[in-house]
Amino acid sequence: MAGANVVVAEGGALNCFKSQQPGPDGTLSLSTLGEKAAYFYRFTRRHPDRGVPYAPVALLLPFDHGIYPGFGPKLAWNAFPYTPGDRAFSMP
Repeated sequence: MAGANVVVAEGGALNCFKSQQPGPDGTLSLSTLGEKAAYFYRFTRRHPDRGVPYAPVALLLPFDHGIYPGFGPKLAWNAFPYTPGDRAFSMP
């Protein structure tokens, strides 16, 4: 219920049934995995509103990230002007 549009059990067409041969009533009997898949299907039909997924993300960088003492412009990660922390570890 985390906002997924599709859930696919790889090999589900084979793994969800005990046999590929129909029984006397013309249906395929479910395996244990098939019973769980049927339960999950019924659950999703009873609860169609899956809500809005919320996935907070934090990006932590050290103060002196991205130091580049080589050739070219002196930009940390080729984007940010050097700070005193970047210069503290730069090569002469």
